[in-house]
Amino acid sequence: MLPLLAWGHYQGPLKQLLGRLKYDQQAQVARLLGQLLGVTWLETQSHHRQPIVVPIPLHKVRQRERGYNQSALIANSFCQFTGLNVMLNGLVRVRATAAQFSLSPQDRLTNVSEAFRVGPELAQKSRGSKIVLLDDIYTTGATINSAVETLSQAGFQVVEIVVVAKA
Repeated sequence: MLPLLAWGHYQGPLKQLLGRLKYDQQAQVARLLGQLLGVTWLETQSHHRQPIVVPIPLHKVRQRERGYNQSALIANSFCQFTGLNVMLNGLVRVRATAAQFSLSPQDRLTNVSEAFRVGPELAQKSRGSKIVLLDDIYTTGATINSAVETLSQAGFQVVEIVVVAKA
């Protein structure tokens, strides 16, 4: 089990804030969330040697609908605050998936199985590079586990999961 850092619990005001970011076109919320996550990361982590921060990608169709990838926006702010390097296209979502929130834990695993591939820019990095995966919400871990599997099979070492909220 990889270390998981969550800034808060997916409930109350934080749940509402994340909803505004994802569904109400309030992209500016990502800056604050990335900074808060960065403060927590700096305060609590035994830091790995300059890991690459890779946000969980959206499929291009969903990103076009939303206008942005909320995890990428949070990652940008997180990295500006922590001084880490972000690779926005480190992973590419190669298959459109159903929204996870309405699925059972087993269906979530099936839904995101083989949904990612390593992006061309990350593929140029040396194998064994340390990766911090960043996402907005962690529920069952299905999405993260699929991303970790993709990166591990390509020879990268995921050292930590960082999320704004854990359900």
